[in-house]
Amino acid sequence: MMDIELRRVADAAKAEKWDEVDKQIPKLIKNPVYVQWAYENALSSSNSNLKDLGASILEKAVIAEEKFALMRDKLYYRMIEEKNPYVRYRSAFALAAHGPGRYKNKVLDVLQEALRDKDVKKFAAKYLKQLDD
Repeated sequence: MMDIELRRVADAAKAEKWDEVDKQIPKLIKNPVYVQWAYENALSSSNSNLKDLGASILEKAVIAEEKFALMRDKLYYRMIEEKNPYVRYRSAFALAAHGPGRYKNKVLDVLQEALRDKDVKKFAAKYLKQLDD
């Protein structure tokens, strides 16, 4: 069951009110319950905007490697299987942010693809540089 704050952000994501969502993510990532919700519920949603939200939360959250290691495969699956390009890009960003592991080459491919999108190219460039260092 979602609390009011999470419900508000999820509804904003569904309505594609991304400015509102972006303002709330820094608060959400401080709560491990919301980070777990992003992984367990949002990434598995049938709604692409909720998957985008989930990947965005995971991208920005501080997650210990042993915990992120359990999330890596699901993010990779979203990155390669999802039709919505923003879910793919955000999943690649989350993988790049926390370490892509054995998926590095495919993450690099998706980041290169994201460079061609005006809305996310600066994020893609940042993660490409990070993975290149």
